[in-house]
Amino acid sequence: IADHDGQFLMVNQAYANMLGLSQDEVYAKNINDIFGGQQSPLYSTIISRALYKNKTGKYEVYFPQLSQWWLFAIYPTSDQVNIVYCKEITERKKNEIQLSDSRSKLEAILDSTSEAHLLLSPQYQILSFNKSAQLFVGKIFGSVLVEKASVLQIIPDSAKASFQQKFERTLAGETIRTEWETQIADHSQNCYQLTFSPLYDAQQKVVSVAINAFNITDRKYAEEQLRMYSLIV
Repeated sequence: IADHDGQFLMVNQAYANMLGLSQDEVYAKNINDIFGGQQSPLYSTIISRALYKNKTGKYEVYFPQLSQWWLFAIYPTSDQVNIVYCKEITERKKNEIQLSDSRSKLEAILDSTSEAHLLLSPQYQILSFNKSAQLFVGKIFGSVLVEKASVLQIIPDSAKASFQQKFERTLAGETIRTEWETQIADHSQNCYQLTFSPLYDAQQKVVSVAINAFNITDRKYAEEQLRMYSLIV
């Protein structure tokens, strides 16, 4: 517990242990002093925001001099007294940063491929997609993919029942591969291989459906040419 100026009024042993100080040493300091003294006092900045909004303020702050991330939660009360929750979250932030980097690398890889990738929730909500998926939808349906929108909005009525059937089977744990012929804007016939794949969480529950679309027009043409040649000879 601290006042609006950051002076400690009450400190538990766990907090003192986390700082590597005795309780008496903590009481002798201001909360800003604990972190090496910022030029712009950290606590006063955070508490002023919390008081201005008149609600709990939660802030994650990085301290270069400690090479640590800390979470501050300020619970403003009356009589110039505030309940302060502080927790060192460096490991968690490192994991978040690594995960963010991994996602960025994965997105870069997916955006560099000609295959269309689309991720949907069990409620048909668009969760994620790559650039090729956006191009695919624009070319085939004349639509635009938007995160959180329903994919059913861009599926033609004539194909909706078949799409939903495959989607529901995938939610049940089945991986489905199918070929689909369609006519695009320039009136040329194109053939795509579509794959519906279930994605699982740690409890092996299907939490989303990944759809991959790959243009196999050239391959199908070559197969047809080979078939015709075999009939001639």
